[in-house]
Amino acid sequence: MKVFNAFALALPLLAAAAFSPLSALAMSSSTPEDTTSAAPLADKPATKAQKMEKNDADAARTFANAALEDILSGMKTNDHVLFCRNLTDEMKVSINKDNFKKMMEVFNEKHGPYKNRVYLGELSQGFLYVYLWKAQFAPVVKKDNKEEPIQNDTLITMNVGKVDGKFLVFGIWFQP
Repeated sequence: MKVFNAFALALPLLAAAAFSPLSALAMSSSTPEDTTSAAPLADKPATKAQKMEKNDADAARTFANAALEDILSGMKTNDHVLFCRNLTDEMKVSINKDNFKKMMEVFNEKHGPYKNRVYLGELSQGFLYVYLWKAQFAPVVKKDNKEEPIQNDTLITMNVGKVDGKFLVFGIWFQP
């Protein structure tokens, strides 16, 4: 049986200056065939997503929209618990309170406050659904000793899987 394994990588991403701190936020995935990924939780195996069924599409899309709202609200209010509410256990471990605080400082400086988003679509990947949104953030730049907000379009990509009958976020990316 093919299984999807995911594990979290948050700290190496913070050091990568070329990427937004959430550009590959807490997610590195193996392919569904690869079952060798190590779990970051010492006493627990890696989260394994169940194969998505065709009738999961509507419920998974509803979940993805609600999960993204929690993530964006958590980012806006610096609420670690809200941000992590729908994440896999591996992501929750990697995005501890200290890492979350550091990620938000860098992200907010680069992207500015969230303004809005438009749903672009989804991809079915067997074990996951991949959801895409175009979001706008408004970073502030200094020009002639004045601060001016600029529009910053960002592609948000979220991987959603199903574990023990419950949908979870397996990964999220914010790409400028």
